[in-house]
Amino acid sequence: MRRKLFFVVEFIGVFAVLFIASGMRGVYEAADGNVLGVLFGSANGSAWERSKLVSLAYIAFGALELILLKPPVTKFVFAKAVGIYALTATLPALYLLSGVSGFCRWLELIATVVGFSVSAVVAVRVKNTDSLLLPSALALLFMVIILFCLTVAPLHNAVFADPFTGLYGVIPTRMVVA
Repeated sequence: MRRKLFFVVEFIGVFAVLFIASGMRGVYEAADGNVLGVLFGSANGSAWERSKLVSLAYIAFGALELILLKPPVTKFVFAKAVGIYALTATLPALYLLSGVSGFCRWLELIATVVGFSVSAVVAVRVKNTDSLLLPSALALLFMVIILFCLTVAPLHNAVFADPFTGLYGVIPTRMVVA
């Protein structure tokens, strides 16, 4: 993998992911609450929904990176799998620890930097990932399934609660406060 180009693309990726996630924020309302809007948009204002948007954008950008850079597939998929779990764990934790209710671009930026940093370090430093393609691909698939499932059937805790309505999961479009 061409390291310098890889790091430049990872840096650009931080801002591309935030841009993509911002575009996804209004999908639920634009789709008038249908299934695709629920899965790929923000069904409420919870930390989980914000994390879902950034995580899905991260996966989409990773697919674009894989196509354009053509890195060693096994190492890249493993690095992105580790990065997505770091990002998805970091963002709700930051929301809960900071006490911010509602949207905060800085918290999303920090979590995205964490995800890309972890991914870059793993991609450059970890050796012998040859046997990890299948587990890494399954870990990514599992993350997507969890992102979708916990939108429709969320746990009842602070990570999944809408800060404006106090409701969990899919909120009717007329009640969404973005």
